[in-house]
Amino acid sequence: MKKIIKNIIYYTFILFSIVYFYIHRDHFINIFHSVGLYAETMLQPEIIYDETYKINDILFQSDNYYYHLLDDNKKAIYLAIAQGVKNLDTEIMLKDYLFESSEKTLNDVDVVLNYFHMDHPEVFYMDNQYEISTLSSVLGDNVTLKLNYFVKDKKELDSKIVAINQKINEYISLIDKEEVINAEISLHDMLAQNVSYYYFENTNEIPTTCHTIEGAFLENLAVCDGLAKAYQILLNNIDLESIIVSGKLEGVPHAWNMVKLENEWYHVDITSAKAIKEQDIVIHSYFNITTEYIKKTHEIDEETVIPKAQANQYQYYQYMGYYVAKNEDLDSKISKIVQESRDQNVIEIYVENDYNVLDDIYNVVHEHYRNVFNNSNQIKYYKILNVYILMKVG
Repeated sequence: MKKIIKNIIYYTFILFSIVYFYIHRDHFINIFHSVGLYAETMLQPEIIYDETYKINDILFQSDNYYYHLLDDNKKAIYLAIAQGVKNLDTEIMLKDYLFESSEKTLNDVDVVLNYFHMDHPEVFYMDNQYEISTLSSVLGDNVTLKLNYFVKDKKELDSKIVAINQKINEYISLIDKEEVINAEISLHDMLAQNVSYYYFENTNEIPTTCHTIEGAFLENLAVCDGLAKAYQILLNNIDLESIIVSGKLEGVPHAWNMVKLENEWYHVDITSAKAIKEQDIVIHSYFNITTEYIKKTHEIDEETVIPKAQANQYQYYQYMGYYVAKNEDLDSKISKIVQESRDQNVIEIYVENDYNVLDDIYNVVHEHYRNVFNNSNQIKYYKILNVYILMKVG
């Protein structure tokens, strides 16, 4: 009798276990999946993340500026993402991340993904949308990050990388890399000339590629962050350290670059090089300028964590000599600038004193072009901050 009772208890327990497992099968599947993913992650070699770390074959080397601003816990997320994206993994175990709460994890991942994209413009194929799942087990709280990509496999990605690198090489082949400042100017001008800005009424309408180097290099169409990323890639190819800065322009989210020259940082907003929308010209009002100057029109996100730009040595107009300083003879200097301008169809003059000198410029320009112009309608005038821009028409 005891044996029968024992068997009944035994088989009842088995039956109960089967039923329980069936009812909670998704939970157990997640546990087994999590354990497998954890084991796979643990078997991966330790990541050595420095300027030589390459996610793909586009970026020459990474400056990792924003990575170094993170605390150790966020760095754990960053490194996991870097390795996962390198392998096109859709699920990434954050094995070294110390979980505290779902809300904090969401915030941490948001910060890290933003910094990761600014450090790695070569990652043009990762969706900004992601999912986070947390599973408590005997191994502790395991956090998994699920990512999506705009390429279906490595073959498609490699094909796009080859095409992008070909375009990058075309740009680089047209400059003298040894003349660093002139190369910086040339790359700025070529990119601004070749890439059309995607004008929009609603940010949700912007094609995803316009935010990336794919749009800038393969489609010749981008918005501010796509242009900034493409410029960062080109500068990287001439060994110039640069970062992407986010902020606002006229109340709209905006992105631009900072470039490091001889241990001094400068702001460069390539989108604003196309500020005169009705004319297909490139200007330099925001090329190698100071923090103080760019803040006249731009708001800077997280200003305390980015470098402060204070030098003027390589500001475009000062470097090129298109600069009228205080107490300088206005007529003779403007005349010299007009005669020596690298583009006789578009003349840019920076006037240090913030007063209206349009009449002086008008007289000098018309004197210089007296055999060409018969009336003022043949020159268009623009003023952006302290810069006067004159353009021949017709």
